[in-house]
Amino acid sequence: MKVHLKRTGGVADIHKEWRLDSSRLHQDKAAKLKNFSDIAGLFSLPSERADSSLCRDTFWYELTVEEHEKIHTARFSEAFMTGVLRDCLRFIQSNIEEQKS
Repeated sequence: MKVHLKRTGGVADIHKEWRLDSSRLHQDKAAKLKNFSDIAGLFSLPSERADSSLCRDTFWYELTVEEHEKIHTARFSEAFMTGVLRDCLRFIQSNIEEQKS
């Protein structure tokens, strides 16, 4: 499984990106990523969730998930994140440096 996460917005409008490839993770971390994907329903997230409040300091996320031949991209604001999705994004962000070389 490969994931590409982009974050934009916030007060300073700083753009950040993270890429994670489960084939480059230790086996237990790869299993955790797969589990997060299943529980958070990454492949069934709406393609776009518009935020009617349009707060300028809100973070926006674009998440692309690829597994085998299946690819899905979802764009959403932090206002629409569930606890499990938030945990999944934190996992992605914190495991970039832990990929095997």
